[in-house]
Amino acid sequence: MVRAYKKHFVVFMDILGYKNLVMEADKEEKTALAMIDKLEHMIEKCVNGAMKDMKKNSFFNIEHVLFSDSLCIFAPIDEYEEGRKLDKFKGHSQKYVENNYMRLWILCRLIADIQLESLQFGIMYRGAISLGNHFHSKNIIFSKALIDAYLAESTKAIYPRIIILHTPENDILELAPISYEYFDLRVATDDDYLFVDYLGKIVEFYGLLGSDCDYIKWHKNIIEKGIENHLGTENLLQKYAWMMNYHHSKLASVFGKEICVKEELRKEVAKKLGLHLIDFFY
Repeated sequence: MVRAYKKHFVVFMDILGYKNLVMEADKEEKTALAMIDKLEHMIEKCVNGAMKDMKKNSFFNIEHVLFSDSLCIFAPIDEYEEGRKLDKFKGHSQKYVENNYMRLWILCRLIADIQLESLQFGIMYRGAISLGNHFHSKNIIFSKALIDAYLAESTKAIYPRIIILHTPENDILELAPISYEYFDLRVATDDDYLFVDYLGKIVEFYGLLGSDCDYIKWHKNIIEKGIENHLGTENLLQKYAWMMNYHHSKLASVFGKEICVKEELRKEVAKKLGLHLIDFFY
């Protein structure tokens, strides 16, 4: 096998609140073993299951590594060039841009599936997708792209979302303009970054799903429990306020008021954080 240190899409995702889960469960062996069983089941069903389906149906190689509370996904870019190389594509051909945009499209949909399926276990993720040089083997990961995604998870993502990192070195969005109108990338726009729009899948299949679908219930339940448990901790409350805004802005216009977070909790968040963090749909 020829070794190569080449550009990949790299995803780094962290389970939110994992440290607290471990610290709480550590008090009693029975509780710890129950949590371990829950996490193993979640990983097998939501992560390994999604990755298995992707590898079976994908036209390119995609790999993943799990360690502690982190999931890393690696997908090589397609270096094939065809036709003229253009300045507007930073010296690449239109074919190069289209091929790699498709890979990013597939990657975003895979991540969204993992996020959605994990809701049933009360699990949320924060992370980033980067583009950069990467190498991994069974013994080592040597990756500027992974470092970029890892640092972005802790310093830029902030909320329970997987952002698309865009810097002069991580020019993922340079791949978008040529093909965006043809393929739904399944991303949503925030004030600062694009992020993977995992609730978009629910809207996509709204004709088959009602307001009482499990995904909506699970998402709403996580938000309401998070608000109730963290009213006294502003930095944690902000994360659930962001989730609540995303939940309402994405789903309420399609499924109606019944999917919304309890009014008394919305008012509590407004009082604690200020109306600028609350949606104005109602």
